[in-house]
Amino acid sequence: MVEVNLKWLRRSTEVPIFLTFYGFFLCAPVDINFIIFRTCYAWLGYNKIDCEKLGSKDAHNATDGLEKLVQPYANLIIMTQATITNMIPAITYLFVGAWSDRNGRKPVMLFAITGFVYHGIVSLIVVLIQSCSPWYLLIGGVPAAFLGRIPQLMMTMICYTIDNSDEENRGLRIGIIEAIPVVAIFLGTFSSSFVFAAGGYILVYSLDIICNLCAFLYVLLVLTEVSSSIREQDKITVYSFENISQMLQATFKSRINRGRMILLITLVTSTLCVLVGRADGTVTFQFLREKLKWDLQHYTLYSSISTFVGLAAMCACIGLLHKVLKVAELPLMTLGISCYFFSSVILGFAVQNWHIYLAGGFKSIYVIFNPMFRSFVSKLISSEETGKVFSLAVTVDAVVAMLAGPLYVLIYNHTLNLNSGIFNFVTAGICGINLVLITIVIAIRKENENESEDRTALLHEDDDLNGNENTVEVY
Repeated sequence: MVEVNLKWLRRSTEVPIFLTFYGFFLCAPVDINFIIFRTCYAWLGYNKIDCEKLGSKDAHNATDGLEKLVQPYANLIIMTQATITNMIPAITYLFVGAWSDRNGRKPVMLFAITGFVYHGIVSLIVVLIQSCSPWYLLIGGVPAAFLGRIPQLMMTMICYTIDNSDEENRGLRIGIIEAIPVVAIFLGTFSSSFVFAAGGYILVYSLDIICNLCAFLYVLLVLTEVSSSIREQDKITVYSFENISQMLQATFKSRINRGRMILLITLVTSTLCVLVGRADGTVTFQFLREKLKWDLQHYTLYSSISTFVGLAAMCACIGLLHKVLKVAELPLMTLGISCYFFSSVILGFAVQNWHIYLAGGFKSIYVIFNPMFRSFVSKLISSEETGKVFSLAVTVDAVVAMLAGPLYVLIYNHTLNLNSGIFNFVTAGICGINLVLITIVIAIRKENENESEDRTALLHEDDDLNGNENTVEVY
């Protein structure tokens, strides 16, 4: 009889990561659709039957005009929700990273997943009350934000993986952790419209709750805490300014070979990528609905295909280019951002469906940026600084995400009647700035290499001179 060793499950975060991401992205497209629908009839008081046709295959010329009337109000709710639910975590991220170094990773994971469960329950209640305004969704979003969001959960999961892996296998483990959300996003967005068609909003939010409850039980009962990450003699409260002090010192301390400049520029590049990424969560769906009359099923199919191609691109670029051909992180980061730039330009000029799919093909390659960014930064800092530096990066990203949502909604609303795709050119411009920043980093590192070679050459010359002086000529 063959025995199967399942001990690896006790230190594997892949299962809860998959469940939470699947539940989140199962609801993401439906959330926007639900907010638009409830805004139309529960808040603005339009005919319920006409409101139900918005974004569906039953839409017609009359609903096209209604769509333009409703979208700005729906975007106001989306903007408010995004602002509040990103502002609160931006504060908590400052403390959580260093606190988990002392008290373990599991409490942070459990708090974050609890927030997802609570948010799902409130959303389901709002769905069940037919006349309930979409503004009541904030009752679920605000408390959940205090418990943690996706970035905090991912940061803690990655720290847990680093604690449980040796240097030889750490890169592979982090690569898997980065790939699991991509698979979950693909399956979640792909199945979203089909689950919605089968059971409506009730089934979608119920499945989300079930997924997060399973993830919570897995972390609580199966996952083993890493003893080395808990220092009983050094416990401090979560909201201690000592955590912030250590985080800032690790990030801004002076480093050799202009390492601090390279680190900060790289962190800025990642933050700008977060800025442009917020367009997908705020206005891209509305843009496709208005520009090309896409419905939810069409959009989720497109998103799923793009995610699947992105997963294949990640495997090819990391597995072949980075591991086999030894292509460094910076060139691959440049490739990812360049593809995002071309994708945004194509979307800005898009007038047909195949333009959108072409843009999605370019954009799918962008997924290599994040794992390459983490790998590159981890080589700039020591292992003791990893949690602190990434904690600050997550905090800044949360603030930027909080501002990016309203920014893109503002741009979209003010250009809706002129050209609803103008926001894509804003994204292209930010990608251009990122390309310049990465070029600066490459130039600095090249200059460091040249200086190192010059110092090596000088040392060899000194050795030769000393050797000649010590040589005794014999006649």
